[in-house]
Amino acid sequence: MFIICEKDVSIRRNDLRLLFGENKEFVERMNSSKQRLQLVWFVKNIDQVYQEFGGKNIALADPLRIHACQMREFAFIDINGYYIRISEGIQES
Repeated sequence: MFIICEKDVSIRRNDLRLLFGENKEFVERMNSSKQRLQLVWFVKNIDQVYQEFGGKNIALADPLRIHACQMREFAFIDINGYYIRISEGIQES
C-alpha cells in the first residue's frame, strides 16, 4: 500500500513501514550526480511486489532482473532521490 501525504510518501506492506519525507537540505548532502544513498528492501515475493509497483505507475530506475550474488531485484528512486532496491535471493523465490 502506498500513501501520499503532501510531499511525504509511505509504503506499508505486511510488517514493513517506511516513510519517505522530503528534506531538500539533507538530500543535497546525500545525493548528487556521482552518488546516491542506496537502501535495499529484501522480500520473499518479488514478482508480486514488482507487479504492484507496475500497477502504481511508479517510475523504475532498474527493471526486474538477475544481479550478482544470485539476487533478483528492481529499483526505483524515491522523492528524495534515494535509490531503493527491492531484492530477493534466487533460492528464496
